[in-house]
Amino acid sequence: MGNRLVQSFLAGIVLSLSMIPAEFPVILTVFLSMGSLRLMKKHGLIRRLHAVETLGAISVICIDKTGTITQNQMTVTETWAYQCSESRLIETAKLASDIHPHEAMDKAILKYYEKLEGNKNEIYTGSFLMGYPFSHDCKTMAHVWKEEDNIWIAAKGSPEWLVKHCNLSETSQAEIESMARNMTEKGLRVIGVGSRKVNGDEQIPDTLQECEFTFLGLLGFMDPLKENIDKSIGICYEAGIRVIMITGDNGNTAVARVVPEQKQRIVKALQMNGELVAMTGDGVNDAIALKYADIGIAMGKSGSEVTREAADLVLLDDNFATIVESIQDGRRIYLNIRKAISYVFAIHIPIAFICLLGPMLGIHPENLMLLPLHVVLLELIMNPTCSTMIERQPADGNCMKKKPRNLEERLLSKEVILKSFLQGGIIFAASFSTYYYLLKSNPLQIPLARTAGLSIIIVANLVLLLVNCSETEYTYQSIAKMRKDKGIILAFLATILLLFTILFSPVSNLLLLKPLDIIQFIIILGGAILTVLWYDFMKMIRNRAHRKLIRERDTQ
Repeated sequence: MGNRLVQSFLAGIVLSLSMIPAEFPVILTVFLSMGSLRLMKKHGLIRRLHAVETLGAISVICIDKTGTITQNQMTVTETWAYQCSESRLIETAKLASDIHPHEAMDKAILKYYEKLEGNKNEIYTGSFLMGYPFSHDCKTMAHVWKEEDNIWIAAKGSPEWLVKHCNLSETSQAEIESMARNMTEKGLRVIGVGSRKVNGDEQIPDTLQECEFTFLGLLGFMDPLKENIDKSIGICYEAGIRVIMITGDNGNTAVARVVPEQKQRIVKALQMNGELVAMTGDGVNDAIALKYADIGIAMGKSGSEVTREAADLVLLDDNFATIVESIQDGRRIYLNIRKAISYVFAIHIPIAFICLLGPMLGIHPENLMLLPLHVVLLELIMNPTCSTMIERQPADGNCMKKKPRNLEERLLSKEVILKSFLQGGIIFAASFSTYYYLLKSNPLQIPLARTAGLSIIIVANLVLLLVNCSETEYTYQSIAKMRKDKGIILAFLATILLLFTILFSPVSNLLLLKPLDIIQFIIILGGAILTVLWYDFMKMIRNRAHRKLIRERDTQ
C-alpha cells in the first residue's frame, strides 16, 4: 500500500506538471520586460509594462507639430513691420519674451535681435514690473516694463486676437490678415506683436483682455521638419495607422487649431469609434489628453515633468521615428507571445497524453515513458529555449505592412489552438508509438524505449521552435535570419549539449535512460524532424494560394 501511495502521488505530480502550462507567467513577464529594455536602447522609455504589447495595436496616432515632426529649432525668417521700424518690432517682441528664454520661439527672437542690433544687453535698460502669462483663451503673453517715467506693455501671440484688441480700421485689419495668411501659406509659424503705453502704475490692467494695443507687425518662424519624417509617416500609413496632427498653430500652417480640452475630446471621440489611440504631448495642459489616450507619449527632452508622469511612453530623443519603431516592436512582441503560447500548448500535448495513456494501457508505474524526473527535465529545457529563442526572434518582414489587429482578437484563436493540437498530436504519436513498440518488442529494454521516446520529444521541441518562427517563411529562412543572433545560437547549442549529455554519457543511467548508438540516434533524429517539418508543406500550399490570389487581383 505504501508503494502504491507513493506511485499515485508521483503520478499526480507528473499529470499536474504536464497539463498545467506553467510557462505562461514566465512568457508574459520575460517578453514584456525584454521588449521594454529593447525600446530603451532605441530611446523609448516605457513607464507602464502593459504598454509594450498595446503599442502593436495602435490604429491612430495623434501628434503635435512642434517638436514631434519638426526639430523645434525655430528661426525668424520673415518680418513685417506695420507703421513702425523693424527694429522696434523686434525689440518689442523680445520685451514680450522671457528674460532668460528656454522656449525655441523666444530664443529665435533673441538671436534675430542680436543679428539686427548687435548688442543684446541694450534691450534690458528698463525695469521689469510684471507679466501676463500665456493663456489658451487669447493665445498671447505680455510683459510690463518701466523705462524712466514711461510704462510699456509688450505683447506677442495670436495675430487674430491682437488685431481684435487694437484700434484698427476694417481696411487695416484686412491688410494684416492678408499678410498673415500669406506667411502661413509658406509654412511659417506666425505671431503678432503689439504694445501699449500706460501713464501710471495704477492704470496697468488686471488682465490682457482689458488692454487695447498698438499693432506693430508680424514675425514668421521656420521650424524645419525632422529628417526622414516623411518616410516614418509613410510606414504608418502602410501599416494601416492614421496619423492626425492636432496642434494650436494657425490653420493655414497646420490645417487645425485646437486647445488642450479639445485634444481630450478628439481622443475620446476616436476611441468611441473603435480606434486604439496614441497621443503625443509636451506641455502641462497635454497631460489630461495623454491620460485618456490608450497610449500616452511624452517628449523626454522638451516635455514637462507632469506630461512625462502621465505618459506610458517617453521619447528620450523627441523623435517621431521612435514611435514607429516602438509600434513595430509592439507588434513583434505580440506575435512572439502568440508563437510562444502556441509552442507551449503544442509541446505540452504529447507530454500530457503520454502521462495519461500509459496508466490506461496498464503499463507498470516504474516502466512509464515519462517519470517525474523526466517531466522536470523537459520543463528545464522548454523554459529557457522558449524565453530566449522565441523572444529574440526578429519581426516578420511584412509586420508593418498589415493593418492593426482587431482589438477583439483573442490571443488563443481557433487557428492557433487547432495548429497546436495537430503539431502536438503528431509528436505524441511518433514518440509514444516508438516507446511502446520497443517496450513490447523487448520488455527488458525499458530504458532504451524510454530514451527513444524522450529523444523524439526533445529534438521535436527544437525543430518546433524553428518551424513556428513564421507563418509564411520556411524553416531554412528562419535559420538564416537567426544565425547572427548570438543569444539564440547559444540557447540552441546549450540544448543540443544537454541532449548529447543525456544520451551519450553516464548521466543517462542516473536518469533511468540508456545511451543510444549512432544509428539509433540518426533514425530517431530523422523521425523527430519529420514529425514537425510537415508544417512547412502547409506553408507552401498557403503561400501559393496567396500568390495566386494576388495575381488574380492584379489581373482584374
